[in-house]
Amino acid sequence: MRQKVRKLQIAIGAACVLLAISYGWLVLRHFRAERLRARSDFEPLNQAAQLEAENAETHWLLGRYWLRLAQAPEQALPELNAAVSLDPYAARYWLELAVAYQVSDNAPRERWAVERALQAEPSSPGTAWEVASSYLATGESHRALPLFRIAMANDANMVPAGLALCWRATKDVHQVLREAVPADPKAYLQFLQMLAREKEPEAANQVWSAIKAQQLELIAKDAFGYVDFLIERRDVDRAQQVWSDLRELDPKLKGVPPDSSMITNGSFEGDTFNGGFEWRQEDKNGLAVSIDRRIFHEGARSLRIVFTGPAVDNTGVFQFVPVKGDTAYRLSAFIKADGLVSASGLRIVVEDAYSGETWAAGDEVLGTSDWQEKHLEFRTRPDGRLLVVRVVRRPGTPLIKGTFWMDDVSLLPDTTVAALQP
Repeated sequence: MRQKVRKLQIAIGAACVLLAISYGWLVLRHFRAERLRARSDFEPLNQAAQLEAENAETHWLLGRYWLRLAQAPEQALPELNAAVSLDPYAARYWLELAVAYQVSDNAPRERWAVERALQAEPSSPGTAWEVASSYLATGESHRALPLFRIAMANDANMVPAGLALCWRATKDVHQVLREAVPADPKAYLQFLQMLAREKEPEAANQVWSAIKAQQLELIAKDAFGYVDFLIERRDVDRAQQVWSDLRELDPKLKGVPPDSSMITNGSFEGDTFNGGFEWRQEDKNGLAVSIDRRIFHEGARSLRIVFTGPAVDNTGVFQFVPVKGDTAYRLSAFIKADGLVSASGLRIVVEDAYSGETWAAGDEVLGTSDWQEKHLEFRTRPDGRLLVVRVVRRPGTPLIKGTFWMDDVSLLPDTTVAALQP
């Protein structure tokens, strides 16, 4: 009995040793094949294939070598077919096979390989992109656009390039909106901004109409580029309507009462967006612009500009305001100064946004003063549609130091100045 047990133990031990040797040999073979696959030359790849003939990636790499380096698609096809046969669930193998068939002018097999790639990984952004590009190359935009949508919906980094491809291929804004743009407000806005950059006003307007119709929630500042595009095109009425729409679409602006005057955020109590029909600030050397929460006329905040010495002609603070032609207006603002020293002080001016013509200029502000209300009365020209309120110096060459505050800026039609001319 003991002898039988002993023999069984020896047999089991021998089997374990054989298994360990076999496993070790497999590991070493795989390790060597991996090292060979890491090289792009034919010989090491061929050796890897001999070591692991059943490895799909090895055949794929050999196929890529023949196709892309040796430019021999007839030799690439057997390797790539072997790869997809061994692993039919790797889309990149099918896509490489599709390229080989394309180079070989075999359109039916190319289409077959492309469709198999999509079946292998239907939700992969990369696969959807490659297949969509293949359809686009053959003019099948109706097949390509939904796949671009899958790619863009799953990878936000693909959105700008994807939308550009879809637009250039179709030039049909309705088709792109219907079939390609993901159901994401950011994607709609990126499409809108792209069309604005490419000077496509009608298409951009249609995208905005779609955003508004669907009541897509967005952040107002993300649409400022479109507002600026409309301002640049002198489409002031539409720009004003978009500005009004933003109050409905931006959750942070819903319920915020509209300004009592034509100046947006004239009290500086709200957030300053630096765009649209809001206060803007261009960076200028020699001064610092900020919101002051300690010194104000009313409310809890004011605008502060600190001058450090160098000459400054334009503070960079301004706001666009839509107006009516041949209409009288009255601008008022509360101003405070502390130690403003210069041969040329600050002024609030009103200019035509397009011609640059000055419609009104306030008194010069210098020295130190408590809050004072300043008034500017003017009439727009018959073709006047958009003005700019600025804080400037004229002349702007003298050096200047000190602090300037502005608060409670208001602009309203004024029948008492009807006889005044610009």
